Amino acid sequence: MKKLKKIELKNAVVMNASEMKNVIGGISREEYCKIMKDSWDYNVNDWDAGTIEGWWYGWSHHCM
Repeated sequence: MKKLKKIELKNAVVMNASEMKNVIGGISREEYCKIMKDSWDYNVNDWDAGTIEGWWYGWSHHCM
C-alpha cells in the first residue's frame, strides 16, 4: 500500500454523528476500518503525535 499524503481540508464542515448518518454514499464501516488499519500498519512510523491522535480518534469512534 502507498503511503498516504497529508491533505488540508479547506472549508470543511464539522458534523455530529446524527448529521453524518444522513450523508448519502461513502463507504461502509467495514471498508473504513480496513483502510484505517492499513494506514496504521503502513504509515504509523512516519506520523507525528497529532496524526496518531487523529487516527486514534477516528478508530475509537468508528471501529471499536
